[in-house]
Amino acid sequence: MTTCVGALMIRDQAVLLGRRASHKSFPGCWDIPGGHVEAGEDLASALARELAEEIGVTPLEWRLLSRFEFEDEGGWSDLLIYQIDNWAGEPVLANDEHVELRWFPLADACDLERLAAEEYRPVLRSLRDAV
Repeated sequence: MTTCVGALMIRDQAVLLGRRASHKSFPGCWDIPGGHVEAGEDLASALARELAEEIGVTPLEWRLLSRFEFEDEGGWSDLLIYQIDNWAGEPVLANDEHVELRWFPLADACDLERLAAEEYRPVLRSLRDAV
C-alpha cells in the first residue's frame, strides 16, 4: 500500500482545490494538493515537497485531520489529510497535476459534484461546521 499526504489549505473560511488534469488520475475532478510519500521520506517532508511541487508554497503550520484508504489505477493508497493554517508563498499552478486552482467557500466545497474522493466531504463539513 502506498502512503499519500494531502493538504486542505484554509484561508478566510475557504479551501483551495485544484481541478485534476485530463492525463492524471481522477481527471477533471476537484482535488486537494498532495501526493505520494517517497521511500525513506517522512510525512512532514513529503507534505512540504508535494506542496512546493504542485502549488509553490511551504507549509508552516499544519495538523492531521483525517486518514482513509482509497483505490486508483495504481492500487490501494493510505491518505493522510492535513489542515494547513499557515504557509509561505502564494498558491499557483506549479506543475501539470492541476489545470486550475480555485478558493471555494467551505459551504460550497462540501457540495461540489466532482470531488476526487467522497471521503473529502465529511472532512470539509467538519471544517465548515467548526466556524
